[in-house]
Amino acid sequence: MSRPFSVHPLGTLPAALCVFLLLAAPSAARPAAAEPTTAELSLASSDFPDGAAKVSKQQYVKSVAPATSTYSRSFKSGTRVGGTLLLMFESEVSLYPTPALAAKDVQDFRRALSTKAGRSAFGGFIASGFRKESKLKLNRVAVSQPVSLGAGQSSVHVSTTFVLADKRNLVIHMVLVQTDRALAMLIAMPLGPRFAKADVRALAQLQSGRLQRSFTVANMGVPAVSGTVLPTQTLTVSTGDWRGAPSTYSYQWSRCDSTATTCTDIAGATSPTYVVALEDTGSVLRATVVAGNSVGSSSATSGVTAPVA
Repeated sequence: MSRPFSVHPLGTLPAALCVFLLLAAPSAARPAAAEPTTAELSLASSDFPDGAAKVSKQQYVKSVAPATSTYSRSFKSGTRVGGTLLLMFESEVSLYPTPALAAKDVQDFRRALSTKAGRSAFGGFIASGFRKESKLKLNRVAVSQPVSLGAGQSSVHVSTTFVLADKRNLVIHMVLVQTDRALAMLIAMPLGPRFAKADVRALAQLQSGRLQRSFTVANMGVPAVSGTVLPTQTLTVSTGDWRGAPSTYSYQWSRCDSTATTCTDIAGATSPTYVVALEDTGSVLRATVVAGNSVGSSSATSGVTAPVA
């Protein structure tokens, strides 16, 4: 999901991590207007305490199918997470057509690095890019076992240690957090030798919180009923306006007394359209829409129609 950090001693490591995942590549690619923007889904300076994180670069980058939009935001050296200072930090988020496809990339990555052979292949891939792009002499690369962080709907944390010829170690941490159709990748390098486990989890929870808020469904405009309110005529209810990227809608039509103080659900009337029945004569009608996604759901009810003549 990323581009090379050409000014960083680790060269193309972030890009190598992303190619391994087959997630994305450089280039502008903005999301469709109806989708939550990946720019809003990526971690921002406002997610950190005042002055703890400053953006150095941000842009849309080209997505690789099945992802539909990807945005990357890089932060300046000195970003603080808990008690850890970061020399390098990037938050990159991709949107997928379905939650299942986003979760699959996390599962596939975890499965690949759960074996010694998989970690060896991953380490070799990264080492090859390192030696090509960096002036530092590398002895070997060690990749940790993947660990779940309990963030979002699925998550995984992996660290990669670069053992240099001069005996120094450089450690890069990669965190994937998935919620609904969004998959965030966080790449961080601590300024010191350690990135406390509590701080890694805190970083994952920051990203999870932003994704959770973005996919919390809430109504922004009630549904509206249109059509002629006469027996045998068809009424139609709109979905209404929503935030939180709902992916499913369900419907329930109700029959109310003329003052709309007492309403009863109409059995079987669970589609966006309803054919007015003779027994509706003298009543007013309304419809309730439930919008939802994998995070949750919310409902909104239309105004009532004129009395059925």
